[in-house]
Amino acid sequence: MITTAQLEKVFETGGDVYDQDGKKIGPIRATALSSTGDKAKWLSLKVGTLDHAETFVPIDKATLKGTDVHVPYIKAMVTEAPRSDSKDGQMSAELEANLIRHYSLNSDGTEPELFPATSGT
Repeated sequence: MITTAQLEKVFETGGDVYDQDGKKIGPIRATALSSTGDKAKWLSLKVGTLDHAETFVPIDKATLKGTDVHVPYIKAMVTEAPRSDSKDGQMSAELEANLIRHYSLNSDGTEPELFPATSGT
C-alpha cells in the first residue's frame, strides 16, 4: 500500500496513473478519503481529452513507480468508472458505493483477497 508520505511526494512533483498494462490513464488530481473520512482510499484523476471529466480509482493495491501510480485495472475500467459531479472534489456516499460496485471491491473499498486463507487444512 502506498503511504501518505509517498502520496504527498507524488502531489508535490506531479504524477500520472497507469493501468496494469502500463498504459497512461491520466494525471493525478488529488487523493480522496472514503465517504466516512477515515483514510485515503481513492485517487482522483482527469480522464478524457474533451470534457476533462474527473473519476476515481482505488489505491488499495496500487504501486508507486517514481512519481507515477500503477493500478491493477485496465484503462477502460478506470475511464468507464462513475464520475464525480461535485465541483469541490468531495466524494459522496452514493458515488463511493457506485465506485465500490464498479470495481467489485469489498464494502470498505478494499480489494477482495484472491486466495483467502482457509482454516482446518
